[in-house]
Amino acid sequence: MKKSLKVLLSLAVVLLLGSCKKEGYKVVFEGGTTPVLSTNTTNIPLAFATQSDPAFTLRWTNPEYKFNTGANSIDVNYNILVDKSSSFNSPDIKTLSIGTAVEKIFTQSEFNDILLNQLQLPTGVQTTVYIKLQAFLEGGAGLLTSNTLAVTATPYAIPPKITPPASGNLYIVGDATPGGWPPVSVDESTLKFNQVSATMFELTLQLNANKEYKFVEVIGQWDKQWSVKTEPDAGAPGTLSGDLYFNGANGRAPAESGLYKIVVDFQRGKYSFTKQ
Repeated sequence: MKKSLKVLLSLAVVLLLGSCKKEGYKVVFEGGTTPVLSTNTTNIPLAFATQSDPAFTLRWTNPEYKFNTGANSIDVNYNILVDKSSSFNSPDIKTLSIGTAVEKIFTQSEFNDILLNQLQLPTGVQTTVYIKLQAFLEGGAGLLTSNTLAVTATPYAIPPKITPPASGNLYIVGDATPGGWPPVSVDESTLKFNQVSATMFELTLQLNANKEYKFVEVIGQWDKQWSVKTEPDAGAPGTLSGDLYFNGANGRAPAESGLYKIVVDFQRGKYSFTKQ
């Protein structure tokens, strides 16, 4: 019976939660009950010294999806959403896939990483963040969203994911830039990033589409360089971002030439190019 219902549900998804026929019998999706999300505390403890300890637990009720044939026997899947906006519309929102579990225990280091490296919240400052749950069947059918929880936490500083240049100097070189590969053909200062924090560097520069680059501490020296893990096949127009690697392959500039703001974030291990 369970296998039969899975087949019927797959057809129902295709028909946008409509109905399908199996041997002349119409199976109709009748919806479910909005899940209720709860937590054992709304004041989340976070500290580097206790980073392996539990921070808090989320639990939720089963939405009890139903068909006209009876209660659903197919697995329900869940996502947890964490955001600094109560509207859950910030570009840094974290979506965590939980699978079919009905609770989630966060360690302090896990939740701190979400606040610090995903939501980009400042360390040492108590902040309110918002959490809600999504429930759905296979294929995203029957999506239901829970109530919203507001919790407070104070992120703690952690070592950066990628060690930044000790000198505080960072340059971009390569045929994607106006200076080309070393020896560069322009004043080196035009290729130098502005250090906005101990781990964050920014530079606005004209770039050549689909050409290659690397970030270096000293132009002409290759012992300290950062870029991507493996060279991408091609760039992308507009905004391009990804994971930063030490001594990786050459990176590739976006697919449109133009003026770009380049951000290298050693704390999060990320880089981005945004067309200006």
